[in-house]
Amino acid sequence: MKKITLTLLLIFIAGVNLYAQDQKVVEIKYAATFDGNEGAPDKINPFIHALINEEYSSITLQNEDGKYSYISKTSEAPAYTFLNDEDKTYLKLEHDYEELDIFEIDLSSTETKMIQGYTCQLAIINIPTDEGEYKIQIWYTQNIPNFYLNNFLFLKKVPGAALQIATEDYSIDAFEIVKTTKPLSTFEIPEDYTEMEVDSAVEYNEIGDNRYYYEDETGTYFGMRDGEDNIITQPIYSGMMHFKGDVCIVTNEEGKYGAIDYNGKEILPLKFDYLDHEPINNQYIFSENENFGLMKDGKIIIPAQYQLVSFISNGYAIFTENYKNGIIDENNKVIVPAKYNSIQENSSTLFVNMDDKGIYSLHRISDGKELASKYDLISLSQDSDLVLVQKNNKYGYVNKDGKIVIPIQYAYATVFTAGLAVVSNSEDFSEVFYIDTTGKKSDKTY
Repeated sequence: MKKITLTLLLIFIAGVNLYAQDQKVVEIKYAATFDGNEGAPDKINPFIHALINEEYSSITLQNEDGKYSYISKTSEAPAYTFLNDEDKTYLKLEHDYEELDIFEIDLSSTETKMIQGYTCQLAIINIPTDEGEYKIQIWYTQNIPNFYLNNFLFLKKVPGAALQIATEDYSIDAFEIVKTTKPLSTFEIPEDYTEMEVDSAVEYNEIGDNRYYYEDETGTYFGMRDGEDNIITQPIYSGMMHFKGDVCIVTNEEGKYGAIDYNGKEILPLKFDYLDHEPINNQYIFSENENFGLMKDGKIIIPAQYQLVSFISNGYAIFTENYKNGIIDENNKVIVPAKYNSIQENSSTLFVNMDDKGIYSLHRISDGKELASKYDLISLSQDSDLVLVQKNNKYGYVNKDGKIVIPIQYAYATVFTAGLAVVSNSEDFSEVFYIDTTGKKSDKTY
């Protein structure tokens, strides 16, 4: 664990021309989708706003925790600077490039696709975890300088700018790319900013609401304190994760996982090979003897008998057995046999599979029947029977039987939420509007 940790810290490194006051840059705006919760891209306050070229970068990140800014200079790597625009302070930090040694990258794919007018190639990053390798698909272009995230340093190994980063949990997508010029001051610390005192940076040790980690004298073990420096736990843990709800996952020196609450009380003993928490339904994925199971409210409902298992969603969990995916209910009854390549998500009646070539298909849970296939993307809504599909870079919608009900015609589209979806007919998002479930333009909003 670092001495200074930023929640969902996403930091890119790139650059600019040293010899000109006005810098020619590429401006990229990104939207993010987490756990299928996709929304319309915000052109004014995008999830990530990057200004980059060969020497400098200025990155702004907008998420639920606030707005953060970062500047960096390629020639000064691994250094970068965090800017706190609220109190006009800055903090200089460094990347740990040694972490790159654990990441493997596969650049052998010959697949290409167009993203915002740029031809992109596919890279696959393999990250070792306790459950096995965690795969990330990255579509990148060599026509834009490479830049990368602090918490995703593996992007440094990709030979170009990532325009799409996708896993089963999230997707970060470039929705606007323009070439422009910016003054050199864009990439410099403002004159009226002062350097942040190390003690005043305690908020960047935050792991929960008024909860911070601290280290022992050797920097080996971690404890928890509040904002007034009251000690809640002694430094006895080898690792402390950020709180999810009121649960903090901790590890000991043997690498065993457990959980504590806001008062430092042990909720689950440190005996598991892996542990993750989902706060809404108080679920835990746990691992013992290289297999995975599921707990709810601290009680085992699915024994550790699978290669992988997901949290229960819409009454079902996705499990892996013999390297194939299936679906079980919360009583551990097999509903869909483990014969599918990669089940991406499920509703209460449908599930989406992706084959080994990245082609999506839609299936019924009750009997596994294939309802639609040969799509580049299929995404389920949590409150509508209409299913978002993509083919040949165009979006449309099928019903629960897999029949097209809204033509595949949009340059961009979201899943339906509360009876509405956001769509655009143009790739530059010059016209973005809502449609209802009949496909008609709507004046209503979410």
